Amino acid sequence: MPSDRLWHRLSTILIALVVAASIIAAGLAVYRRQAAVSLSDRVELAIDYDQVLKSAHALNYDPVDLLRELKAAGLTTLIVRERRLQEIKTYGEASVLDGSELAALALTTGGHGAVYEALRANGWYSPWFTYILTDDPARAARYHDAVAVRLGNDRVGWFQVGTTAVVIVRGVTRQEGPADPKTGRPPMELTTLAGYAPEDFTAARTVGLRVAPVLSNDDYPGPVGIERIFSQLQADAGATIAAALFDEDQVLGYPRATGTTTGRLNRVDWAMGVVSGQRPAGLRDVVAGTGYRAVKVSQVTPDARLEDNLLKAKDRGYRILVVAPFMYPNAGATEMRGLARGFIQSIADGLARSGFTIGPAGPVRSVEIPRGLTLLVGWGVLAAAWLVAEEFWPALVAWRLPWLLVAGLLADGLASSRLAGTGADGLAWVAAVVYSSWGALLALRLILRRGFRPGWVGGFSLAVTITALSVAGGMVVTALLASPAYFLELSIFRGVKAAFIAPLALVGLGYLVYTAPHGRFLPRLAEAAGHELSFGDGAWLALAGLLGLVYLGRSGNTPSLPVTGAESRLRAALDRLLAARPRTKEFLIGQPAAVLLPAWRWPRLAVLGLTLLVAVGQVSVVNSFAHLHTPYPLSLIRGLNGLALGLIVGLVLAAAVRFIFGDRVTRPEGGSDSP
Repeated sequence: MPSDRLWHRLSTILIALVVAASIIAAGLAVYRRQAAVSLSDRVELAIDYDQVLKSAHALNYDPVDLLRELKAAGLTTLIVRERRLQEIKTYGEASVLDGSELAALALTTGGHGAVYEALRANGWYSPWFTYILTDDPARAARYHDAVAVRLGNDRVGWFQVGTTAVVIVRGVTRQEGPADPKTGRPPMELTTLAGYAPEDFTAARTVGLRVAPVLSNDDYPGPVGIERIFSQLQADAGATIAAALFDEDQVLGYPRATGTTTGRLNRVDWAMGVVSGQRPAGLRDVVAGTGYRAVKVSQVTPDARLEDNLLKAKDRGYRILVVAPFMYPNAGATEMRGLARGFIQSIADGLARSGFTIGPAGPVRSVEIPRGLTLLVGWGVLAAAWLVAEEFWPALVAWRLPWLLVAGLLADGLASSRLAGTGADGLAWVAAVVYSSWGALLALRLILRRGFRPGWVGGFSLAVTITALSVAGGMVVTALLASPAYFLELSIFRGVKAAFIAPLALVGLGYLVYTAPHGRFLPRLAEAAGHELSFGDGAWLALAGLLGLVYLGRSGNTPSLPVTGAESRLRAALDRLLAARPRTKEFLIGQPAAVLLPAWRWPRLAVLGLTLLVAVGQVSVVNSFAHLHTPYPLSLIRGLNGLALGLIVGLVLAAAVRFIFGDRVTRPEGGSDSP
């Protein structure tokens, strides 16, 4: 009836407009996000000063001279930690003895005998106390105040014996290490923090390095202690601070004083370092409270390939690379210095070849996506999901307009809450599945129903069209998860593995729908489910299962299967040749299959197999954008590179198949190849 056709046209126009508006809105949202997380080309090379001091102490280096050598190689930043009592003792900055050690020393050798007797006479001696002894009153005062910040004033005392200042600590935290194989006794580490050493900052200033202090929450300093810690850092380091780091377990002030830490960070306007693999409790709240003013930090080591170290800056947006140059256990002192310099120089040179400069890193900033854009993006995702659902149940066409109304209300509700929590992840997952499978389903339907003219041009245009749809889907996913928390990897997009499987399942289901007689889909599905498996069927299913395990094992943010040596070499070559290395599943599998799919009149089962491969490639395209820690332009370039290389591979394969098999691949459907 004319009225039915008019209704269908009207609903088609409306739902197409909603989807188009969603993609345009996603583009605007991604532009705003990119402006917030846009990274400069400056990368800092940092080193943990603890490593320098330990190496210098063990190998008789002068730490400042060593730092000068490393700076000449490219080092820019020194990571400084609060000294523990054990380190004060190890580095000989002061004598640190517990009561038993002090008594044994005084009674056997006479060392510190006057101090021991004076402490006993004045009631300050206990075998369970710890004593810090130094002839430098300023150093003693600093230890006293720093320990008081951590343990409280009631646990710290001061005593003067002649020229010796004694800081008395009532008890002290200890940590046992593994037992010594010679003595059988476990070594004891004095873990109480005693503040930052001013000489560490002096060393940084002398050499000309920036400073990245580590803010530790050991012994819970509280609001007053936090204020003192920041005051000391401002006085000793000031404008040379590159970024503030946190220890591995908790941010400074967790759990009750994180507001104090956040407020102080906002007042000094320091960036925070978000370290790869470390998510201390309270980090996300503090970073969000400072407007996501943060920079990503990762370690680079000599035992990793240079290309992998450089990819951390190129591919994942790390702008502070922490070098660990002393990982050569068999090297002597002189050789160690040369190896350390050479490693840092190799990183600096590699960054320069990749277009980076060594210098102060710029932090990420917060981003606000207008509610209207958020509404349009979410509305379009639900509209596109309805169109995909119609591929399986055409009767849903009659319900398009009611669904658009309901979808608009749902999207508005999610936009009002800024797509918080699972709402954003859920919509992003739907978008990833819909846009990964949509183009493959349309191509499958057109080819099975002979709506697509076979030929070379058709293969080329199909690959380009489907990839454009997937790129649009990737942009939608990025827009839905626009918060810098995803770029900083404080939040992770969940459901990646399921998003890899669902599109392939939809393609298989679509094949049953498109090849079933009208109204016979459910009986066809039941028939397929009840089909008795032959030995050949079982072999094919086993092969499919194996390929599926490899497919899943190599997917997601943290693949579980290692990269083979040959693939590693191919990746390294592509990294050197291209700005963004395309994914293997795209240029060697998905895109060539898209070129081959409409090239000839394939048998039905061959069409299904090729379409599944097409879907694999498009899932990979969308998934590139779901790696939200990667800058968006890089993901876009990666997808375009995959398309270009895939088109070349596909055309070569098409020519080879035509040359080898000739007309045998053009036989009509039916016969033994029919389902």
